[in-house]
Amino acid sequence: MTANELRRQKAYQERVGKIYGCWKVIKVEYKKGADKDQVWTVECIHCGKVKTISYCKKLISGKVGRSCECQFVPKPKPLTQKEKYKLCEGQIIDDWKIIRYDEGQGFLCECVKCGRIAYKQMKPLLEHRAPKCTCSVNQRKYDEVWIGRKFGHLTVVNVYTKKCNDNKKRSYFTCVCDCGNTCEILPVRLVGFKQKCCSPKCEFNNEDHKLDYGSVKHTLYRKLQNMKARCNNPNTESYKMYGAKGIRVCDEWANGREGFYNFFKWSMEHGWKEGLTIDRINPDGNYEPNNCRYITREENSSLARHNLTPSYKRKTKYSAVQVCINEDVCDLKTALILTGISYERIMYYVQKKSMTWQEAFDYALSKPKRKHERTGKYSKKQVVFIKNSAQKF
Repeated sequence: MTANELRRQKAYQERVGKIYGCWKVIKVEYKKGADKDQVWTVECIHCGKVKTISYCKKLISGKVGRSCECQFVPKPKPLTQKEKYKLCEGQIIDDWKIIRYDEGQGFLCECVKCGRIAYKQMKPLLEHRAPKCTCSVNQRKYDEVWIGRKFGHLTVVNVYTKKCNDNKKRSYFTCVCDCGNTCEILPVRLVGFKQKCCSPKCEFNNEDHKLDYGSVKHTLYRKLQNMKARCNNPNTESYKMYGAKGIRVCDEWANGREGFYNFFKWSMEHGWKEGLTIDRINPDGNYEPNNCRYITREENSSLARHNLTPSYKRKTKYSAVQVCINEDVCDLKTALILTGISYERIMYYVQKKSMTWQEAFDYALSKPKRKHERTGKYSKKQVVFIKNSAQKF
């Protein structure tokens, strides 16, 4: 045996016992024409399978051939759509129990609470987006919390559920009218203010017909809308006198249909008649039952803000102001006639320079006359005549 053969045989013996992947080398032989003249006999460490290979270089590098067939797990076949839906039978999703799948219609489901059977679409039901049964909706929406509430002339005293002719369960309210009668009403009609009394023969029926929401022909409805406009709408001319100063309409009167009914009831109890206007007792307060009253237009105009303090544009109230002329006291109107000073000049000093009436009058006397002002030189007889005539104003 030559030296090359001895060297080759020693290298072969070093490979025996090594593991590559799941293969363990048992024997290495020399064979001419093989991959680098090597033939390996390997055994699977998992299943014990023995085989002979000649691509030793690829096995050592790990590119191919490191796994046995026993390690390959076959992939399961994908389920068909019908098989997937069949697996859902018997499941309970949002109180709906799936009975079966019907092609073209969806899942046939049964309500767990009331036993109602209905078809539901597949995707919304599996994603928990399917509509709930009517029995669940009614039980959540109309329960004992509604007992004691009043809508119009009807007060809720009981809530119950019964089966209707279409085999559907619905909630009903048992209500007591202000006239003393008892009736059963669907919650939708009561909450929506479609019915406000027990029957058409009720004594409150005609009154409720007039108070229907949106009855713009009624005077009180327009009055309430004007109150809301000047308190809430900045585009209204009178907003700066009401809404800009923080004056608001109370929630009892401002909330929709029930608010208009409360305002109508309060107005009737506090003596409203055609021609009367609503007035706030506290000018800085809100529109609310404790701060409002009905008065005539004359009383309202006399209590207006521009009548409480003299205004530049109103010249009818300055005769009540007293001033002193040469140790004689007279009203401002007579003093202006005697001296020839214009009323606009006095008001300028009062408003712009914050003077009193007497200070403004004395200051105007100390200044020279304007072109548009009279000289003020009258005889004694003329002065007496002017005084007598001025007292009549």
